[in-house]
Amino acid sequence: MKIELKRIDLFELATNSSEAKVFVANCEDFIKKKYNISMETDLGAEIPEKIRIFHVHFRKKFAEKKYMKDRFLNQESDWLNNYVLNDELNDLDQWENCVEKKLPQNSLAGRPLLPYEKMSSRSQRRVGLNLAKHNSNSKLLRGLLSSSKKEHDYQTIRNLTKAHGANIFPPYSKVLAAKKECYPANSNINETTAQQPLQDLLDHTAKRLLEIDCVKESINGLIDPNECDQTMDGDLSISLVLKGKWGFDGATGQSIYKQNFSSNDSSDKCLFSVMFVPLDLRISCKPTSLWKNATLSSTRFCRPIKINFDKETTELIRTERDNIESQIKLLTPLVVQSLCHDLFSFQIHIKYELFITMLDEKAVNAVTNNQSPRTCNFCLAMPKQMNKKQEIKSLKLNQDALMHGLSALHCYIHCFEAILHISYRFSIKRWDIRGEKAREMCEAKKKKVQESFWTEMDLLVDFPKDCGSEITEVDEQLIFRLHNILCVVNSSHKINLEKFKIYCDETYDLYVEKYDWYYMPVTMHRLLVHSAQIIDKFELPIGFYTEEALESSNKINKLVRLFHTRKMNRKVTLTDQFNRLLVMSDIFISTLSISFNRSKKKNFEFSKEASKLIILESAQKDKGMISLTERALNEGENYQLGEMNKMDVDINNNEIDKNEENESEESSDSEKETDEENLTLEEIRNLIKNQKPIQDILD
Repeated sequence: MKIELKRIDLFELATNSSEAKVFVANCEDFIKKKYNISMETDLGAEIPEKIRIFHVHFRKKFAEKKYMKDRFLNQESDWLNNYVLNDELNDLDQWENCVEKKLPQNSLAGRPLLPYEKMSSRSQRRVGLNLAKHNSNSKLLRGLLSSSKKEHDYQTIRNLTKAHGANIFPPYSKVLAAKKECYPANSNINETTAQQPLQDLLDHTAKRLLEIDCVKESINGLIDPNECDQTMDGDLSISLVLKGKWGFDGATGQSIYKQNFSSNDSSDKCLFSVMFVPLDLRISCKPTSLWKNATLSSTRFCRPIKINFDKETTELIRTERDNIESQIKLLTPLVVQSLCHDLFSFQIHIKYELFITMLDEKAVNAVTNNQSPRTCNFCLAMPKQMNKKQEIKSLKLNQDALMHGLSALHCYIHCFEAILHISYRFSIKRWDIRGEKAREMCEAKKKKVQESFWTEMDLLVDFPKDCGSEITEVDEQLIFRLHNILCVVNSSHKINLEKFKIYCDETYDLYVEKYDWYYMPVTMHRLLVHSAQIIDKFELPIGFYTEEALESSNKINKLVRLFHTRKMNRKVTLTDQFNRLLVMSDIFISTLSISFNRSKKKNFEFSKEASKLIILESAQKDKGMISLTERALNEGENYQLGEMNKMDVDINNNEIDKNEENESEESSDSEKETDEENLTLEEIRNLIKNQKPIQDILD
């Protein structure tokens, strides 16, 4: 966008404004209205400076003409008809704080620019200073974390650039200062345990979240003196809610270091970790979302509450659950004093809502006091009842257990295991294997399936993959429907609950019809019978509550302990490990590079059948969906939120259903013939090619 503004255009504003600050502010509003620029957009520093210089010269000339407008217009007409602004303005996002001044490029006009190596030392220093302005301490810290560079590497690169006259990197002491800002207060660390008080961790996370530019601008845009509440001191206040998920998991196979413990009972073979992931920041009692976690299954925002070298047991799980829940009951809202663009102060009150959903099946059984892993945690259905729909409906449902979520990651794995076990038992068609002859038949079929996976799928066992049903001989339509359900519950889209429940019921009936002789596994039972009830319990889409981030953090813990800790003694090693996890998961630092990583990732495409079970972003937008963080910047400290970072507003599902019914009535007969009920086997194979591989999940 090119801004062209002559001095005559600002004549009336200049004559009515004697103060430079008032004149500059009025001119900025004039420019934004003239060029349809959002009022929240900052025009940067260059344009206001040119306007201020014009005001100085104008007031001097105006005083020489005795403040007479007619005389000034007649005698200074040539000067007034010249441009005061004739600049190229980049397309600005409403969340951008400044317009970065680009480095000069070679042009035919004026003195030609020299290459950097041919510049004088003074010019080289000037170019270096321009580059250094864009290298903030936080950006460099994010770069060091991403590239796993250490202090020695950073100092080497910095000295090399300084030797060539480009002092573009700050000293490492400033990077360390930025790292210390990522540490919450009151950490407690000893030889075997590192823990952070939950109140301090949440307060620090919320404060760092408020430092993100798009969040600050969103809040400032919402401040209205006529609508905001007032505190006892007369200040304006706004109430926000930070939603998050937490859970725990154990990991074996840790490296055993030759370091002495103060106690002989201690060991570092197993690590038990308690983690927290922020999900959503929104206004209280309103559907207005200011920020959403765009990487739900990533360890990017997985913040450590506690890591302990201890074996995961039922007693330990219950102890840690009681400990965290007692801290949750004592949580107090965070109060932050802030300053709006209009220079009036206001208070931000942030409350916390935490959900214990990052659990595997062992942890769910422990927290729900379920003694049998083959019994449903929600309705207590036994294996013999799994295939009897009427008996399941008569069982009493544990509403509290539904709040532990669906464990969507493990649903992938256990559904795949169920398909394999059905395949192994085709020859006997029994749930249990009795007798030596039946065992030999199952082992033979198992070996055949394994050989087929080796020859046809190169040992990459996907769920499901093309030819997968041919190997297992399991009904392809059942695999296809399970695949659709798993994709939907692992996505960040809102789910059409009524259609999803019907789809799950139909899949359940198909399973019972085909394989009534094999008792449905408890994971598949929860997925097909209780998933709709679980989804209805949560405000955010069920995909937000997946436990995959916690499972992936086990691998990160091993790498951090191996490569980024000092091995002086147990306490120092654990301190470095815990601090590194805090820095890596810092919400402000982690947002600096998310746009580049997400731009490389391809969007997942749902099948036609699965897309009918979700409420797509386009449908939400057509129904008046709004977002305060919908637009994203592509570089620097700006946070690209992606598709899933759009604010959700409750809409009428019935109206969407009616629109879809009208569209289906208007569709041609040829389109109806390709509906999912009439799919051929070849079409089903083509539709199930893009599923999530099990090997990726296990990795």
